[in-house]
Amino acid sequence: MNTDNQTSLESLSSLKVKRFTYPGWRDDYCIMNQEDRTQMLHSSTLRDRFLGMINQQHLYDGDRSHAQLNRLDALAKRLFYPGWRLDVEYAERMHVRFPSLFEDQLEYLARKQRVFGGNPDYGKENNITNNLQRASRESHQRSYAIEATKATSEMACVVCRHSKREYAFVSCGH
Repeated sequence: MNTDNQTSLESLSSLKVKRFTYPGWRDDYCIMNQEDRTQMLHSSTLRDRFLGMINQQHLYDGDRSHAQLNRLDALAKRLFYPGWRLDVEYAERMHVRFPSLFEDQLEYLARKQRVFGGNPDYGKENNITNNLQRASRESHQRSYAIEATKATSEMACVVCRHSKREYAFVSCGH
């Protein structure tokens, strides 16, 4: 598979990399090696997958010195919208599996925080006035409060409408 547009796994393996030890690294390598043999991967995809394995090893070792992770960690300190921790974990997976899409994921997290009510400045462009941003934020906060009230009311007893649902009544057993 050594053409101008493609790179073999053997040439990538020659990169200076410490030994892989993260859980599942053998599976990742075998899949990548099989795809390399069947010439299913273009060189950039093969390189991204191999670098993804390296990134996964660094995460497993607790090494967060990569520039992408530094930006993620800085942004994560300013996030407080519901579900932000799951989004940060997803961004870490993007760092490993799809590093070229990582910046878009960071912008998505920052945008979500701005909508919820915070103001992380990652990727923020000042072409929208503060009044429009405030109105949008207030609108989203109101809709979030309505959804929270709706979710709470859906958990209420259908008979008394005050207590929490605890039992199901099935009269005929069907």
